[in-house]
Amino acid sequence: MTHLLAPDARQIADAQELVRWGKAKPGEELVIGYRLRQLREEAGLTQRELAERLGITQQAVSLTEPWTANPRWSQVLRWCEACDAELALDLKR
Repeated sequence: MTHLLAPDARQIADAQELVRWGKAKPGEELVIGYRLRQLREEAGLTQRELAERLGITQQAVSLTEPWTANPRWSQVLRWCEACDAELALDLKR
C-alpha cells in the first residue's frame, strides 16, 4: 500500500519523504487527492488532458487533487481507470 502525505505538505515529493522518514503524523499518511495527483502524473497526463478524459473541467481536477472538492466515488474510480490504475479500498478496524 502506498502511503503519502501529511495534509500540510505542499508537494507530493515532500509528502513521500515525510512518510519515508517516519515523520508523517498518525492518520495523515494518506490523503486521497494527493494520491490521485500522483496517479495522474505517473500516467503522464496534464490536468487538462485528464479532465477531457473524464468529461469534467480542468478546475474540477485542480480542486480534487488537494481534496478541496468532494468527488463521488464513481469519479475517483473513473480517475483511476483514466490513469490505468486499479482502485482498492481496505477498511480496517
